[in-house]
Amino acid sequence: PEGAFVSLLLAEGGTPDPRLITCIAEHRWSFAGAPQMAQRGKGFSIFVWCLLELQKNLQTKTGDPLESSLENASQCFVAAQSRKGCMADMYQVLTHFTCNSILWHEWHRFLRVSFQDERATQEAFLVPRIEQVWFRFLRLLALMSSIFGVLDSRFVWRHRLPKVQELLLEHMRKRCFPLDQLSKNELFLQATTKNETVKQIKFAFNLT
Repeated sequence: PEGAFVSLLLAEGGTPDPRLITCIAEHRWSFAGAPQMAQRGKGFSIFVWCLLELQKNLQTKTGDPLESSLENASQCFVAAQSRKGCMADMYQVLTHFTCNSILWHEWHRFLRVSFQDERATQEAFLVPRIEQVWFRFLRLLALMSSIFGVLDSRFVWRHRLPKVQELLLEHMRKRCFPLDQLSKNELFLQATTKNETVKQIKFAFNLT
């Protein structure tokens, strides 16, 4: 949208563009509550649009899921809201997006089919499919930590809430790599493995 960088950078209030609200509501990657969240102001509407776009880019493109300028401006937006005393509101935005993102549904469906395949015990079959999801998740993890990182240092420790990475990892584990699924797969049951991706996942989810 026109003026997106400035709107985020200045954390603009005021009435958001109705056309953008409609775009958010009809976006392929819109999530429950996104249009209502976007109604909170011009800056908020751009921020929500960025959340939708980063999901789309993670699934359809390689490289950074959000332009560096918009990533930096999104950081400033979260920081500005925090300075206004709205850190709890921004943590709520983080948790709401994390709980309702369509990415989990897409990834869960893809992995479920992969784990149920009769070839799921073969590393050459399963690992490339897991990597399709896991590498996308790592890009999401890095971006969300960058955007919402200020909450880790200024908010969550005071209230004993999960940090940004902890929150996302827990959702990834529960939604895409449930224990009952991993506990039946020989690749994850092995005490040792040479595959770096499997090692990484087992370490991330404390399966070692």
